Amino acid sequence: MNKQHLVRLDEARRARTKLDLAFGGLNIALAGDFFQMPPVGGKPLCTSPPGFREDLKIDLYDDSGYHLWRSFTDVVVLNENVQFTHDPEWGSYVSQARKGQWSPDLVDILNSRILSSGMFLKSMALPNISISPSFASYRCTTFVTPDNRTRQAIINAYTAEVSKKLPRNHYPIRIVVNFNGQLNGLSSKDILDVMFLPGTKLGNMAPYIDLILGMPGVITQNYSVQFDPSTKFKLVEDSGTKLKELVPSSPPEVVFVRFCRLGDFEALPRDGLNDDLPQDVYPVFMFKSQGSTAVVLTYGPGGSKRTVKLNLKQLPFVNAIASTIYKIQDETMESLVADWKAQGSKLNKVC
Repeated sequence: MNKQHLVRLDEARRARTKLDLAFGGLNIALAGDFFQMPPVGGKPLCTSPPGFREDLKIDLYDDSGYHLWRSFTDVVVLNENVQFTHDPEWGSYVSQARKGQWSPDLVDILNSRILSSGMFLKSMALPNISISPSFASYRCTTFVTPDNRTRQAIINAYTAEVSKKLPRNHYPIRIVVNFNGQLNGLSSKDILDVMFLPGTKLGNMAPYIDLILGMPGVITQNYSVQFDPSTKFKLVEDSGTKLKELVPSSPPEVVFVRFCRLGDFEALPRDGLNDDLPQDVYPVFMFKSQGSTAVVLTYGPGGSKRTVKLNLKQLPFVNAIASTIYKIQDETMESLVADWKAQGSKLNKVC
């Protein structure tokens, strides 16, 4: 949340209650992890606006948001994390690490989890590619990486290995983002450069998504009031639901997914949905980004700067075989493999 979000919340509450009071006179409780990084593209709530200068452009959101933030007076700090109830010792290590206190014992534990090259792909392969009613109970090792490029490289490697184990005449399906012809006229190298960009450089739109039956995924866009980002699901294929399988030659307008935690979505409307669909299966439609995204291409002759503006359309989710550290905060994991480089060192110089 940034200051602009806080101001919009204040405006909406005032409009609803018709009271000219902060947040319309309602009590507001903010919950979150205050160890997180500041919002991307926004200013932290706690920073005061700059002093007045004639040459400085006034940011009303910055000023109003700061004063709204200062109106919060009570802070409740939770000292226990339920995710570590059964392992308080590990929870203590993690809590210290988040404060920058890396003990030699914790470094030894992390170094002991380093895997040899190629080992993880074999251990991650699903024991049975076909879907059974208990498929939601399958658990894979979660790979966490600090950047999206490494995350995508892990997903690509996993997809390649699992593809070798698919039954005969079964293949992954690659859904390429709809560029609406905006790459026409670009060189092959320019197109390749764009396709290798992480989704964060394309307005959180993945340039391509490789779909494999049963592969876990996470929704990335709040494209509907019913679905929030970080909603988790698995791609499904149910012969009993009368869904016809089609291999698309162009991006599909809709895919069907099964949510992993149905209890969170029992209130979702079923109006207009096929009665044969299971209660935990929902359609997810193509999402069009609002506004265009400018992508910087390699420099032209004479060092001239080149950009292309893209208005993309894509399914609003990504595969969740690997994740960045900011996307696993609500997960309770049985095991974890992290990108750890401090081999043989007692000091954390990587973090």
